[in-house]
Amino acid sequence: MLVGIFPNLSKENIVRYVDELCRHLDAADIDYRMWDRYRAEMDERGYHFAGERWASWDELIDRMDMAISLGGDGTLISVAKQIFPTRVPIVGVNLGDLGFLNVIERNTLDERLQKIKSGAYHLVERTVLDAAILTREGEKNQLPMAVNEVVVGRSKPGKMARLRLYINNVYVEEYPADGIIIATATGSTGYALSCGGPILYPGLDSLLVIPVCPHLLQSAPLLIGRQDEVMITMPEREKQLYASIDGNESFHFNYGRRLMIRAHEQTIPFVQFNDQNFFQSLFPKLSKSIYHDHL
Repeated sequence: MLVGIFPNLSKENIVRYVDELCRHLDAADIDYRMWDRYRAEMDERGYHFAGERWASWDELIDRMDMAISLGGDGTLISVAKQIFPTRVPIVGVNLGDLGFLNVIERNTLDERLQKIKSGAYHLVERTVLDAAILTREGEKNQLPMAVNEVVVGRSKPGKMARLRLYINNVYVEEYPADGIIIATATGSTGYALSCGGPILYPGLDSLLVIPVCPHLLQSAPLLIGRQDEVMITMPEREKQLYASIDGNESFHFNYGRRLMIRAHEQTIPFVQFNDQNFFQSLFPKLSKSIYHDHL
């Protein structure tokens, strides 16, 4: 078995964490490689892999059986996007505050790697979003895939926008709101949750449509199926809106253009251990104060 290691190099002490992971992988007799794009920075930090432990991107994609993300949930999402749509399973070692997506804690590395070695895990197929901006002339400008959500609104936070929502080409509502979130089950524990959305089990392929701070008396979140297509337009007075992909990349579209969002035809396989329960691990993290250690 060969795993690829994908560390978040911006994390403090990441060299120590990479070394720790490699020692546990050696103990579990699991072969590993690291993407050679990290080599220069790791060398600068004084960490020197043996030459055969580095691999090109093509070699990694061709040979690795699993990708291990080393960081927080943001790191895991970034790695998932990089390896999509190769169908390589991904698992995360949590170095963040909460780690809703990362199923391995540092103090369980020995146990979890042995379970990976023995196959005591299953794969959860997580839905991702396919988004595109459509012009009046019928041209399609493809946007990057989203793991968590697509958020539509103004470029300045707190500035109300007017957004028209269509589902399967049927007009639903015009929302005067800070924005609209279209989220996957994976994204249901993120921004969508803080805006009053429900928590969806990771394996569900449903999508959430949630208005953000709407100026309406009735504005319930909507739950739709993976076969449904969401369209966002704007009235003429709005002129321009922005689509944010997983909070990292932003794209604008003008009046007369439409933003189309639907479930991507492919999914991403995430590792889930057989002895883990999603809700049993979720709620303690939701109730945990990330500021507790600073009080």
